[in-house]
Amino acid sequence: MTPGRRVCPDHRTEELLLRPGDYGRTADGMWHAMPPTANPILIHDGHVQEHDHGLISVSFTIAASDGAGQYWTGHLIQGNWIER
Repeated sequence: MTPGRRVCPDHRTEELLLRPGDYGRTADGMWHAMPPTANPILIHDGHVQEHDHGLISVSFTIAASDGAGQYWTGHLIQGNWIER
């Protein structure tokens, strides 16, 4: 398990700057996340449940590539990345 971190858009550019393990919501309401060892992904709002303290859970299995042929597969549950 890898603890995630919720980030907010940059107040000057409104850009969401993600590092591995981060997730956040842009000003237009779209959720973005970056699994611990993969490229950023977009998560549709209907699949996100917000919990207390800004934590989120995603209702489906996440599979994301690092762009070099390696994949991260798992879940984001209450702000924690859990690899399968």
